[in-house]
Amino acid sequence: MRRVRQLLSAGLAIALGVAFVATTLLFTASANKSVADAAASPVEGSAVVVGGTSGAEPVLVSADQVRAIQRVPGVTGVRPVVKTTLLAGNGAYPSAVQAQTLPALDEQTRLTSGRLPGGPEEVLIDQQAATEFKTQADGKLVVQTEEGPRTLQVSGVLSPGANVVSGQHDSLLFAADPLLFELRGMTGYDDVYISGTDPEELRTRIAELPGVAGSKLTVRTGEQEIAARVASYSKGTEALATFLLAFGAVSMFVAALVIANTFSILVVQRTRELGLLRCVGATRQQVFRRVLGEAAGLGVVASVVGVLIGIGLTTIGVRLAEGMMSLTGVALAWWALLVPIVLGVLITVLSAIRPARVATRVAPLAALRPIGVTEGRRSGVVAAVLGVLLFLAGAAGLVVGAASHSVGVGIAGGVLNFVGVLLLARMLVPALVGALGPLLRGAGPTGTMAVANARRNPARAAATASALLVGVALIAMMVTGAATAQRSTQIAIDRQFPVDAQLNSAEPFTAQQLDAVRRVDGVRGVVTMRTAALPITGANGLAQNRGVVAVPAEARSVVNRPQLVESITDTTLVAGEKSGWRAGEKVRLGEPGRQVELSVVLSPEADALLVSDATGDRLGMPAASQAWVGFDPGTDGEALERQIAEVAGPGVEVMGIASIRAMMTQIVDLALQIVTALLGVAVIIALVGVGNTLGLSVLERTRESALLRALGLTRGQLRGMLGLEALSLGLVAVVLGAALGIGYGIAASYALIGGQLPVQVAVPWLRLLLMVAVALVAAWLASVLPARRAAKVAPAAAMAVE
Repeated sequence: MRRVRQLLSAGLAIALGVAFVATTLLFTASANKSVADAAASPVEGSAVVVGGTSGAEPVLVSADQVRAIQRVPGVTGVRPVVKTTLLAGNGAYPSAVQAQTLPALDEQTRLTSGRLPGGPEEVLIDQQAATEFKTQADGKLVVQTEEGPRTLQVSGVLSPGANVVSGQHDSLLFAADPLLFELRGMTGYDDVYISGTDPEELRTRIAELPGVAGSKLTVRTGEQEIAARVASYSKGTEALATFLLAFGAVSMFVAALVIANTFSILVVQRTRELGLLRCVGATRQQVFRRVLGEAAGLGVVASVVGVLIGIGLTTIGVRLAEGMMSLTGVALAWWALLVPIVLGVLITVLSAIRPARVATRVAPLAALRPIGVTEGRRSGVVAAVLGVLLFLAGAAGLVVGAASHSVGVGIAGGVLNFVGVLLLARMLVPALVGALGPLLRGAGPTGTMAVANARRNPARAAATASALLVGVALIAMMVTGAATAQRSTQIAIDRQFPVDAQLNSAEPFTAQQLDAVRRVDGVRGVVTMRTAALPITGANGLAQNRGVVAVPAEARSVVNRPQLVESITDTTLVAGEKSGWRAGEKVRLGEPGRQVELSVVLSPEADALLVSDATGDRLGMPAASQAWVGFDPGTDGEALERQIAEVAGPGVEVMGIASIRAMMTQIVDLALQIVTALLGVAVIIALVGVGNTLGLSVLERTRESALLRALGLTRGQLRGMLGLEALSLGLVAVVLGAALGIGYGIAASYALIGGQLPVQVAVPWLRLLLMVAVALVAAWLASVLPARRAAKVAPAAAMAVE
């Protein structure tokens, strides 16, 4: 292949895009293989599996049905298993623990410390549970049941094998079936593993048993059960693959822009060569095939390199993800290797079709003319009109999607709008670059020439800026959307939780509990509340039971928004704005014989119905089982919540705004970091395109640069001119992309969360400015190598005619 150096940047762009897709597919294949292994391990050796169904009304396998299965001819063994999720915690926040039937010990499943359970309240736990709940053999573990907290004795720590539990899981607890029935509050088995000789015949016999036939129980052969579990477990990996492939599509789109731009410039540079081919008898079809053949060869080489990079990245990713996902290794599935290569070659060839058609229009006489700088053609009227129509239609779709909270309409509108911008880029980019002229005049002649060079070929300038525009717009959209979602969620949390922490207890608080909480360093105050579900009758005469909280006057000392309790009087009922009542409406609250008439006051901060403490006395509300806690300013809310949970003891639920806000912030920040990293691939490809365009432009303007050098332009000024050219295109792409991204992010926020909570727009200017600065620095760096190559060429040698 000729002109390897000129094609290197385009090859790098397609290799990066293919590497992204290959990594996604290989990671998906590896996750699917791990899921299949995890699904097969517990079922291994079972001819038939009978399973219950979960839901609002779960169906379990009864002990009588297990005994009936044991009597079926051909059954050689039955292993019933109970599986349930409990909340456990030794005085701290309750956490989920996965509880199941005690397994038999073997080479895979063994005790690491302690002994097997011998008493009715004894259990085994795994090391993850021991670490999480800070207990060991002969220790205690508190679990939450419908009757309240229950303290269990930990007899030992178990290391379960893959045949007991596999894949990613919560902390584990193992106990005898009767104890699990009590803890869950239901008797029955979730799964029954049956060994036998003929799986299909056994399945038929078991399915026809009385009590099994016609029930909601599932009866499958071992192979069918494995397939069902793989299908169920794979939903998460399929969703992840779809999510990642969406960003892969963005990267490939940007790569396509870079490739098309590269071949367009190469065709211009090779006008004399193509004209000479036409002179010696080459037909248009032969020229067309030559260009496409070059593109196909580039696509094959670059795609293979991309797949090799993908294998390396997947190997690293699997090792890094072992702590979060149970991955058994890298699965080199043939389709995960072949699809990226085919996709890379296809996109490379398709991107080169238009430049190849341009190449067929080169006249034979072009070989006799010196190569000059080709003026870019004006954008066609059709493209301009279509661009305006798509831009307006997309903007309308964004507005409708935001107003109606329709994600589908919003996405369609955003895509149409952005395609319209890309069609208008031939007019927008040169015009915006021209607007930068006054800013660059301070750089002298180099600044003026940089702007002129950037505007000389509108198609090339538009393609270069568009590649960077895509990545910047997407990052700006995600940053703005994340900031808006975070702010909206935090305001909603603040309204739902008017205090720093709320304590809830099934039993009235004791004085010792309250004193212990008040003594925690950083607690500003503790005020108890009485709660009850009471009938309330509005002006329409309809009665309904609603939760009511009696708020004492001293609550003003702990609430974060005093306006919540300022309107509470002995004659008012404070309710939320969406409660269904009107402000000033008279309602009757309480049981017959204790009813009081109150006037409704609406408050956006109220989540429950609030009355005064005196009204609570008149209603006969029980002793306090809820408390509001205020924190000192500047304290670590999460640490205080943990301390409060420890001193309050089991049975007290701590609901703190600090931990919820921190959790939401962590989730949003993590999602933003992941998305930014994924979109970063597209931005890197775009920057490769900027450097590629400048490099090819330098080669195209070799004689022009030499003439400027001969007229007195220094090497430093030449490098500065090319750097300013890259900066001008980069600045236009970044500013336009940021503006579009902010608009898309706001519209997406209204479409996604507008139906659930009030949207509070937040534009993270600092992050956006940082993104702009990074993109501009990267655009400048992309010009360094082309500028150095241009500056090294001697004026006399460059001006020589080939």
